[in-house]
Amino acid sequence: MIEIAISPTVNGIEKIESQTLNGTALIRIYLYPDTNVASARTQVTSVSQAILHLIPPHIYPPTILLYTPSSVPIIQMVLTSEKTRPFFIFSPECRKKSYTTMPTS
Repeated sequence: MIEIAISPTVNGIEKIESQTLNGTALIRIYLYPDTNVASARTQVTSVSQAILHLIPPHIYPPTILLYTPSSVPIIQMVLTSEKTRPFFIFSPECRKKSYTTMPTS
């Protein structure tokens, strides 16, 4: 719903990604490099405020955060196993084991 309102209203959008995580909706708005970020943020805020009456009453108003490539960590860690199911990798039993730090180059 918010994506539909933002897409035609905010200038300079390259793409929009939406994800839900445990009762939280995360909407990432990617802008073209030459976009005026301050203006786009103002437009996103304006659209968000305009549609608050459409959001159920128990939902908190959106929080709008500004990220730049230098402020976002660009590391992703993937754990895989042919024998262990994914949920066990993060279980308390597995986390109790000792881990070794890999040297960096």
